[in-house]
Amino acid sequence: MPDLKFQPMKLLHLAGFEGVTISLRNPGITWKLPKEGQEAAWELYIELATRTLTADLDDDLGQDTAALNSVFSMFETTREVLRRRGVRARNLAKIIIPILNQQVRPFTTKWHGKVCADQTNLEFRKDLQELRTKLRGYTHILAHLAGVEDRSNANLPPTSNPPPV
Repeated sequence: MPDLKFQPMKLLHLAGFEGVTISLRNPGITWKLPKEGQEAAWELYIELATRTLTADLDDDLGQDTAALNSVFSMFETTREVLRRRGVRARNLAKIIIPILNQQVRPFTTKWHGKVCADQTNLEFRKDLQELRTKLRGYTHILAHLAGVEDRSNANLPPTSNPPPV
């Protein structure tokens, strides 16, 4: 299988986005998604940002089967969002579908039926971390297209010292 690299600018171009602005005075990139796709981008951003798919999982925490199920469930979640939004989300679908098929599907295909709930597979965790690295850029794009700040990688304070009540 060829090495597929995540190329956000190419995906945006192929998806028919008309406005891609790179400002030298104010560093940053502006992508314009038709208004009707913003809500779909938000829904998918929330799904990705709150799953094992983008959040780190320590090698001694969680279950591999639960992590794999979370990754796999993104297919049904994405289908549901795109079906409900219909053609209004067609430009966003041009980005989402290739990412699922080219990045996520090879991972789920490789690991389907090969992980156990009662043991940690370090090779699985390594592959999951590689997938996370690829998809964090995608999560950032979804947040931007939805018009929100990407907080999926925010460092939260440790829970050992809860704030006073």
